[in-house]
Amino acid sequence: MNVYVCLVCGKYFQGRGKMTPAYTHSVQAGHFVFMNLHSGRTFCLPDGYEVLDSSLQDVQSCLSPTFSLQELAQLSSNTSLARDVHGVSYLPGFIGLNNLNCTDYLNALLHALAHVAPFRDYWLQNDHYALTKSTVAHQFGLALRKMWSGKNFKSTVSPQELVQELSVESKKRFSLGQRAECLDLLVWLLGTLHRGLGKAANAPITAPAVSNNNASAASSSKTVRPNPAADQASSVVYEPFQGIIEVTTLTKRLVSSAEELRGQDPATQLRPGETLEGEWVRSTTQVPFTYLSLDIPACPLFRDSEGGLVIPQVPLFELLKKFDGSTWTDTMTSEAHVRRQYRILQLPRYLILHLVRFTRNNFYLEKNPTIVTFPVKNLEMKEYLQVPAAAGDVEGDGSSVDKNDKKKPSLGERKAREEARMLQSCPSLEQVSAMSNTALRQLIVKFGADLHKLQLQAVSSAPTAFPTTGKTSGGAEERAQLLIIAQSVVERVQLFGATKYDLLSNICHGSDASSSSTKGGITVGDLNMLLGQSSGAHKGKAKTSAAAGSGASGVVSSSTGGHSSNSNSGGGGGGADSTGGGSHGRYT
Repeated sequence: MNVYVCLVCGKYFQGRGKMTPAYTHSVQAGHFVFMNLHSGRTFCLPDGYEVLDSSLQDVQSCLSPTFSLQELAQLSSNTSLARDVHGVSYLPGFIGLNNLNCTDYLNALLHALAHVAPFRDYWLQNDHYALTKSTVAHQFGLALRKMWSGKNFKSTVSPQELVQELSVESKKRFSLGQRAECLDLLVWLLGTLHRGLGKAANAPITAPAVSNNNASAASSSKTVRPNPAADQASSVVYEPFQGIIEVTTLTKRLVSSAEELRGQDPATQLRPGETLEGEWVRSTTQVPFTYLSLDIPACPLFRDSEGGLVIPQVPLFELLKKFDGSTWTDTMTSEAHVRRQYRILQLPRYLILHLVRFTRNNFYLEKNPTIVTFPVKNLEMKEYLQVPAAAGDVEGDGSSVDKNDKKKPSLGERKAREEARMLQSCPSLEQVSAMSNTALRQLIVKFGADLHKLQLQAVSSAPTAFPTTGKTSGGAEERAQLLIIAQSVVERVQLFGATKYDLLSNICHGSDASSSSTKGGITVGDLNMLLGQSSGAHKGKAKTSAAAGSGASGVVSSSTGGHSSNSNSGGGGGGADSTGGGSHGRYT
């Protein structure tokens, strides 16, 4: 659209040719300097020549921030405050987001996703998605880059452009003035970003048996592949959050069908992979997931002796029993009785837990006020992780010890074998420092994730000449970048098998003051907790490893007013997810 901003009065105009709004404004108002919002180039109107001046660099950095690999490596440990043009201090990454009329759910989700290190590092480098045609991807990346920039003119960021793109792309499902659930936006946003970056739209968003929300699995009739790295780019959206779960389903039909009444054998109606056990039809599937839904027990129906509501309190470990591999979850329908059993076969690097607080009955949407307590640090998930039986130990040549098992390995078994091979053969951080550039490249290609390979491509295609002398740098800058990528690769591999998590973000639902019996409203936890693998998970060799830091410590929250956010890197205490009345409210 060729939108230009007047650097004198701050107004926006289209075009810069003769008889365009920008040209007319320059003649009538005497304002001559205009900057293109897309390219950052500056022009003098009405003459039309380009202005090349280093004094405009701060405006360009505020408009479209950029980050180097060295800056990305220091983001998680940065404690230096930045200042805006008014002298107000803020910490990059923890900057406030403006609430644009009921967009607090978006602000809370942006803060949570902005602290997922591999996910964040991809979106902070604009070159990774510069060629994509998805406007949502561009605006999402721009919002994250502004949140982490230390060169903002204001200590707050407005997600106005992102909200507008979300509204258009979702057909006003997520728009200004309309409340929405944060989890719905998360599922839809990951699917939209995945498709926008060029991947096929049929990738699994979450296990259907784990959650009933499959909104983001809707496929697109047109697949866009904007660049050769599209496959790697789009898989970055899921890789940090994706684990593998095994779902065992038992189904008993409650209503006799016409075929059974005619005396046909039910065994002939079985689908592939199903077996008949008495009245139950059994099936087992292994599927990837991006979040786990935790069912909260129902509240007591009666009041206490003083006439007040009884709000129970349950620990998070009680809810996680759903995934211990032995607990059955029952679902009744008018046609069948369905029982499901869940076994986690592979844990993701960042685990998202969804607390199911809202249930819809025949009259209204009801919220469960049960308080859920959880640890802030070192949440041990080893008890709920089921190692695939067929994975076995892995020898040095990569072959399995059990050579008599000719059954095709399942998804969980293949993942377990692949991680075990990588964990055994991956060098340590000390060995990486002594490697040559060629060895570092081979290490990144062999063990790196898709993000690391994209960064390697960027380093390989970058010029190696000094701007002032034109002489090559001799590989010093290239080696420094390769070392950063290789160290990130080794830290990722060392996290394989880690089962301890630190709380990264807790998104809560706060009731409005008008709908709550308590003045000011009560902060309630209804949505999800984003957990990162702990930096002190465990130490060992093949089956245990020294887990590298993943930027997962601390609690990230977004102000409902959109003007502040904070981090609590407490000493590993506990947290409480409390609740209050009302079915609508604000996100924190």
